[in-house]
Amino acid sequence: MSRISGVGVAYASAAGALWGFSFIGPLLLTDAPPMLVAAGRYAAYGFASLIAMAALRSLRQAGSGWRDALVLTLLGNLLYFVCLSAALQRAGVVLPTLIIGMLPVTIPLAACALERRRPNGYQLGGFGLTIAGTWLAHPQPVGGYVAPDVAGGVLLAVLALGLWTAYALSNARLLKHHHGISGQTWSGMQGATSLPFALALGAIGGQAAFATLDWSRFLIVSLVMGLFGSLLANSLWNAASRHLQAAQLGPMIVAETLAGLLYGRIWSGVPWPTQTWLGAALLVCGVLLAVRVDRPPPAPAPV
Repeated sequence: MSRISGVGVAYASAAGALWGFSFIGPLLLTDAPPMLVAAGRYAAYGFASLIAMAALRSLRQAGSGWRDALVLTLLGNLLYFVCLSAALQRAGVVLPTLIIGMLPVTIPLAACALERRRPNGYQLGGFGLTIAGTWLAHPQPVGGYVAPDVAGGVLLAVLALGLWTAYALSNARLLKHHHGISGQTWSGMQGATSLPFALALGAIGGQAAFATLDWSRFLIVSLVMGLFGSLLANSLWNAASRHLQAAQLGPMIVAETLAGLLYGRIWSGVPWPTQTWLGAALLVCGVLLAVRVDRPPPAPAPV
């Protein structure tokens, strides 16, 4: 079995805790359309990324990785978050969190498929516990929000799940390919490339909501999501990618599910029932099993 990096686990857990706010941010901005919610987050992420990269003098380090960063930011940032925001506003916090909570299963399974190998017994057991824990952790709808379109929200959440599964695997692969680029710079590059698209989304989505939007709340929520939920969280996840294999890193996204669940309960004012605590415990146990992957086979000796 491969050894598990404690540093990598810490980085991934911290990233998930910050990403968890993305499940609450759109619900705090129900007077804004999903495109405008995404625009606010990624405009803040983009401006902060440019400032950080200029201050750290890391623009030169970026080199030729801008095209890959652009593809990733469209896949796993803008498109993903537009779908997630729309899902949350249509179906509430419970079902989208439930569906996105399948990332600890979809990412490792996709990694196994790409590597043309079967999941081992530990991983299969971990996947089963993760699925059971996710369902138990969401025993009933959370109060404080009336879902206007549950079916549409579910479809959008499934699309978001697929987008982020593809993003997680592609991001880990490209980060290793561009080994001369640090995790912080890689996160900054994705933020910088998202800026023009975020401004375009804002111009499109902000017209209808301009007069009725609570702009002070919109700016505060956007800054929190952009600075902490994107720039810092992505940097931490990229750092984790250098310490964990893709099949180990995937299950760690459970930290985002648990954080989103916790923040949702705080936002709604509904305490966790015993069933939810049991589901959370199963999620953690599932991750502890799923990260136990076989060591990669040794490279053949040169002839």
